[in-house]
Amino acid sequence: MRIAPKTLEKLRNIINSEFEYRFGPKLVSFFNDLGIPGIYGKGFPSRSAYTDQCIDRINGHASNQ
Repeated sequence: MRIAPKTLEKLRNIINSEFEYRFGPKLVSFFNDLGIPGIYGKGFPSRSAYTDQCIDRINGHASNQ
């Protein structure tokens, strides 16, 4: 399914902070629970970039990294 860019932006905001502020380790844990492996550490991207990458993987737009 292809999700519109505005919908992806809203989804990112909901995941990152709309109901609960998720800092790096909490974002990694959130996506790990959804089957997207990740590790928080040195060189971790911005919260927005990380969330966008994970949503893209879930949405089937990016290859497994």
